[in-house]
Amino acid sequence: MRRILALTIILVLLAFPVVAQEQKPFTPEQQIENLTQEKAQAEFNYHSASIKALLAEDKLRKLQKKYDLLLVQAQRLTAEKIALTGELKAANAKISQLEMKPKDSKKTIIKKQREGEGKR
Repeated sequence: MRRILALTIILVLLAFPVVAQEQKPFTPEQQIENLTQEKAQAEFNYHSASIKALLAEDKLRKLQKKYDLLLVQAQRLTAEKIALTGELKAANAKISQLEMKPKDSKKTIIKKQREGEGKR
């Protein structure tokens, strides 16, 4: 345990002067190299952002097309629903009228059928 502690202390003491040293200023060549790398990185970032913007724009166009198709489909279905609702109301009204009429007995129906045959 003492050995590990002693070794750790020695390593910290040896590393401290390296950390404490000031960094030397860059030479003009190093500054040019750093600026060149920064410019290349900025251009890469710009092109990456441009590509992402184009992809987002394409995705937006596709979503807009889908939305337009769904909107037309919804309008068509609404019109169909209105038409079917009208037909249903008419059918229900007709059923109500038929239910209100007195029901003919079997004898009356047979009598009407015979009268119809006799006229022929």
